Amino acid sequence: MKILLVLPAGEKVRVTRENPRVPRRGMLRFSVLPLTTVAALTPPEHEVSLCDENVQALDLDADVDLVGITFMTALAPRAYEIAAAFRARGPCVVAGGYHPTFLPEEAAMHFDAVVVGEAEGTWPLLLGDFTAGRLRRIYRRAGPCDPSEIPVPRRDLTSGSARHYVTTNAVQAGRGCRHACRYCSISAFHGQSHRNRSLDRVLEELSGVPRDFMFVDDNIIADRNYARALFHSMVPLRKRWVAQCSIEIGDDEGLLRLARRAGCIGLFIGIETLSEGNLSAVSKEFNDSRGYRRRIARIRRAGIGIVAGIIVGMDADGPDCFERTLGFLRAAGIDAVQVNIMTPLPGTPLFGT
Repeated sequence: MKILLVLPAGEKVRVTRENPRVPRRGMLRFSVLPLTTVAALTPPEHEVSLCDENVQALDLDADVDLVGITFMTALAPRAYEIAAAFRARGPCVVAGGYHPTFLPEEAAMHFDAVVVGEAEGTWPLLLGDFTAGRLRRIYRRAGPCDPSEIPVPRRDLTSGSARHYVTTNAVQAGRGCRHACRYCSISAFHGQSHRNRSLDRVLEELSGVPRDFMFVDDNIIADRNYARALFHSMVPLRKRWVAQCSIEIGDDEGLLRLARRAGCIGLFIGIETLSEGNLSAVSKEFNDSRGYRRRIARIRRAGIGIVAGIIVGMDADGPDCFERTLGFLRAAGIDAVQVNIMTPLPGTPLFGT
């Protein structure tokens, strides 16, 4: 069976046959890890190809038997458009990812089948059912997958487009987050849980990636004992990497030094807002904006750069929040910033209020 896995892209950045140039964007474009992971879960008798519309044109006439599309809420309209085009020609079309997980009944109106939650376990089952002619409408796991089920991704499938990414070498040591930030779909998707992969398996995977890579864990220090063991084991590997992390790492200078010795050169940190009221409203009091400068200074003294995640449009924000935030970021010496508008996403507590 021929399988095509697709990552949709927004209209302004989408690569098409008519416009084949890959846009140069001032953002971090990294590995299509969900698709390369699903590809790794696919039994070897099937032929798998990938299309990330951010870097290559999608062939709607591709000779395939099944199309899998993963997407978040912002790209749902494009995903539904792609699904309609393929279904009109005959291939089976399957949805997965955050938006279909939170709104499976909506997604099922546009797809032949929907995978709810993680693909481990459910994707091979779906393929078996499709081959046997008994495809179900919705596939869902009973709970989070065991970390031992998480495969090494099929990075070979991105070799032809690797030059367009910051890195295709994305490694996952753990999944999920135990925090309960009200706007966050990650916590909702994983049921406010966090699971670590076997340290031995992570180190084995790291031995096969180049010096420069990134951890895509939602919080690389979610389990500090695990993080210490991981960083300590990585020191001899002489790697260089970036990750996502809670600002709480700024409270642990020993862990900071160890992360730097292990090769950490940069962290994406969700600073979000300067307002304690805003932090309280979204259940992110652990950020403690009064300690931002102290924590940031410690991280930067350790030799680690910071990309700050900022949210605007929260309840306590006024027109002055832009100037105040910009002034703070400059004074704190932040290296880069990603600004998002507060958006209640399906599945999150914020969506229901």
